[in-house]
Amino acid sequence: MNTLLKSTLVVAGAAVLLSACSTPDYGAIMAMKPNTAFARALKLEYANLVEEEIGEVDWGNANLFAEKAMAAGNNQQVLPEELAAHERLPADSLPDLESARYWLTSVLRDGARLRAAYDVGKAQAMFDCWVEEQEENHQPADIARCRHAFEMAMNSVDNTLYAPKPMAPAPMAKAAPAPKAKPAPKKMAMPAPIPGPFIVYFDFDSAKVAGDGEKVIVRAVRAAQTRTSGPIVLRAHTDMAGKNRYNAILSGNRAKAVIAALENWGIAGSRISVMAVGEEEPAIRTSDGERESLNRRVVITLK
Repeated sequence: MNTLLKSTLVVAGAAVLLSACSTPDYGAIMAMKPNTAFARALKLEYANLVEEEIGEVDWGNANLFAEKAMAAGNNQQVLPEELAAHERLPADSLPDLESARYWLTSVLRDGARLRAAYDVGKAQAMFDCWVEEQEENHQPADIARCRHAFEMAMNSVDNTLYAPKPMAPAPMAKAAPAPKAKPAPKKMAMPAPIPGPFIVYFDFDSAKVAGDGEKVIVRAVRAAQTRTSGPIVLRAHTDMAGKNRYNAILSGNRAKAVIAALENWGIAGSRISVMAVGEEEPAIRTSDGERESLNRRVVITLK
């Protein structure tokens, strides 16, 4: 068979395989806007699994996780996998999986959807990942990775739901006054480092948060939630393509998109301040009119 004919048949065969095993569009999933933090977390975590499975050409699991991501995106109830539906699970894996599922459903009953939405959303997606990888049972590293991620997320949920409240100290009996001593010099406490900045990148001529942008915003939200006060500053940019006035408007629209996403995750708009600088202050210096993906960005800084 000559080389040209062989190459043509390989490409044609790949096209048939892809059309038979197509998955829902990842970008369409990420664009969905469910109305609770738990549903948003589920959608994001299942979408991440879709991306991983597509990369491994595992169309069965990609479709399963895509269906769950879309259901969460449509505000439908999405439950962790039922072990009875997975007949090929190795018998020696069932005790650990049954215990894990009981742990997960217990915290869901105890209000984790409201009080630890992001962590329990990640835990549910990682449990399902563990189940699917364990049923395939040929990638020990992936089984261990999903299990570890599940357990880490669940420990965070437990810390949120069940951490004991500090007890008030018992009143101390009055002691005789001690002789006055010279006060020791005060040590200056070092402030905790402020996380960030977090950078959300945009497609050319677009003000839509998509793809990795939502993941960056989730990380920024989690950091902001550890600091109950303090402003969040957005600095919005474009590249050098287009007119200066148009780019100023475009950078403002990018800032508005990031504000909407932050508020969607529960950040108060009163904490957010914005500077839309258009094509000024590029991250990468280019000539006028040149496109540069690293310049199309909104920088989120916690103060």
